[in-house]
Amino acid sequence: MAGVEVPLMPLEHQYVRLGPVPELAANGVEIGLPITRIHDLLMYCRQHREFFGVGSYNHAPLPVEPHAIRSHRETADPSKHAFTPQDFAGPHAQLCELMPALRGKPIVDGFNGMFCFTPDSMPIMGPHPDVQGLWLAEALWITHAAGAGRALAEWLDCGAPSLDLREADVSRFQPHALTRPYVRVRGDETYLNTHTIYHPAEPMKRPRALRHTPFHARFAAQGAHFVEVAGWERAAWCNANAGVGGSGSLPLRSGWAAQHWSAVQAHEHLLTRSAAALFDMSTFCKIEVEGRDALALLQWVFTNNMDIAPGRVVYTLLLEQHGGIRSDMTVVRLAPEHFRVLSGAGAGPRDLAWLRLHARTRNLDVRIRDVTSAYGAVGIWGPQARAVLAGATNAALDNSAFPYYSAQPITVGMAPCLAMRVSYVGELGWELYTPAEYSLHVWDALWEAGRAHGLIAAGTGAMDSLRIEKGYRRLTFDTDANITPFEVDLLHVVRWKKGDFCGRAALLARRETPPDKKLACLTLNHARDVVLGREPVLHAGKPVGYVTSANSGYSVGRNVAYALLPAALAVPGSAVEIEYFGAALPATVAAEPLFDPDGARLRA
Repeated sequence: MAGVEVPLMPLEHQYVRLGPVPELAANGVEIGLPITRIHDLLMYCRQHREFFGVGSYNHAPLPVEPHAIRSHRETADPSKHAFTPQDFAGPHAQLCELMPALRGKPIVDGFNGMFCFTPDSMPIMGPHPDVQGLWLAEALWITHAAGAGRALAEWLDCGAPSLDLREADVSRFQPHALTRPYVRVRGDETYLNTHTIYHPAEPMKRPRALRHTPFHARFAAQGAHFVEVAGWERAAWCNANAGVGGSGSLPLRSGWAAQHWSAVQAHEHLLTRSAAALFDMSTFCKIEVEGRDALALLQWVFTNNMDIAPGRVVYTLLLEQHGGIRSDMTVVRLAPEHFRVLSGAGAGPRDLAWLRLHARTRNLDVRIRDVTSAYGAVGIWGPQARAVLAGATNAALDNSAFPYYSAQPITVGMAPCLAMRVSYVGELGWELYTPAEYSLHVWDALWEAGRAHGLIAAGTGAMDSLRIEKGYRRLTFDTDANITPFEVDLLHVVRWKKGDFCGRAALLARRETPPDKKLACLTLNHARDVVLGREPVLHAGKPVGYVTSANSGYSVGRNVAYALLPAALAVPGSAVEIEYFGAALPATVAAEPLFDPDGARLRA
């Protein structure tokens, strides 16, 4: 009707009533028992007077093609299909074994009801960026009902919901996630895992091997353990680095914290700090913004000053109108009317849609293109990064010729590259962007040049532990749409005097009022204690905040967590506890960053 693709997969879910059950009839009420979930059986149960209602996900997926859904002209309730007893036979026997009172009780009635599943199991909510006036509220289940209704009402009335709904954003999907085959496979997978307890680092199981970076084969040759991010296969660590160098003073992880983790990450972390490592950055979204109004658009959507000289690089924020942090990005000016904007792999579609929305609503003369797949990108970082790169290029790499936060075209081997002197790990180095067809040549040139300098290939596990020691914020973990730059100490990328920008008025209104909460760096008091993120933070036995992100600081010899705390507690030396599986783990607020606080290594 509106010409937009919405990735929804209807699947059937069974519901039956068993009975009558004398034990239920005795109490004489319609609902006298609480609704019960039985995760091991993939079921939930509720009372209907003397009958027992059972909803079951304990059967193979039963997808319904959209064209097969009947209309209201054909049936009073198109979401109900005929009950298929063969799919309930096994689950019925399991339920009766668990609840003997149900043995021998017949099925009074039942049906197969349709639920909508999305590729990531989250709802789809909000205004569509490409069709003015089109709002969506899809894949909402009964557990979402009240909260989703309130959020949509706030959104329509106030312009933004009071909750950060980026995980339900209409524009979050990658192009492949809008294809019918992908939606079908993901619908089946999310159905089967409706009651699954996921580890926070656990990737989806299928489909896999959908998107490969240009460097995939080189990482595979290093024994990479790949995880899925936005359809990409991304190296989390490389088993070729097992046992290479030291692993630091922290003990090995165990239990829940050790899942989807490897001690190899510690080796890669420390080798990056002592020598140099190559990191695959190809999955990061690359957006080209060109045209007469390119600068005007970026000055409006970003907090930092975009009116920089060609060849300069800036880190900046995107804000909502109410001042909350929508995203963070790195921007390089390539020419007076040409910028490249770099965003995270998962955040890319939302950021791209945001730029296009504001270009359209402000009637700006710009061309905005997603060029992610056109380029391979590799980060080379560590104290030996300059020596390695110098062995593969004739470009001058000293501080005067190539200062921090600058970019210039160079040749690596025989391939053209855009080199940007930036770092997400707190070490000297560059990000190198080359047309995809040259990527393996660039890798091989660097690899050969790095043999004498201890160069390794490293994964995202080491990258995250390196960044947390340096105090770099992690988007969607340490920031969200309800957190402003005041709470997370990012005012250094807000340029008040550059003119108006999205969210500026909201920030100005709060500028003189100290924030009531702040992001704080915590270190766990005991080396054996590890947390993973989203755990409650306690003070005097009461919850006062939560962990936003966490990892091991192998260089500083401490496990690290960032947490949003009351401002009065977010000062170095404050003692708190982190609740982890029922245990209260002691932690202390520390001055940040923990590693290289004056930034000397970045500018070496």
